Amino acid sequence: MCPDQARIYHGHSYQLIEYSASRVDSWEELLEYCALRGGYPAVINDLNENNFLYQYTVDLGKENVIFGYTDIEKEGNWVWAHGNSDFNDYWVDSQPDNDGGVEHYGSFHDITANGMRNDVPFRQYTNSFLCEWDTVALRK
Repeated sequence: MCPDQARIYHGHSYQLIEYSASRVDSWEELLEYCALRGGYPAVINDLNENNFLYQYTVDLGKENVIFGYTDIEKEGNWVWAHGNSDFNDYWVDSQPDNDGGVEHYGSFHDITANGMRNDVPFRQYTNSFLCEWDTVALRK
């Protein structure tokens, strides 16, 4: 169920969730956490949605937030955890780089990168993730 405090953008609702509050410790648990609430890790479809979500995270004081973009199944093959998006290549220069062989999750880079992406290890450099719901009609 989409939480009342979720942010709404173009018929979709988004919620920033901290790992500590959700007790999420892995990518699989993140997928399950969003799914059990009727959602999925956020999928970014265009630059406007990207900018909206980035600003949302900045407004909440977060710099590096994971969303539903990963290459965990095959290194270098970035896919969305739910559905598809053509908005795939919005990386900070020299990213993704899979530094240390463990960076498999897309995140907003930091507050200085204006919403561009970086690949990060799960729960390292980040303390939050974004869930998405398809329609505001799901709000309870």
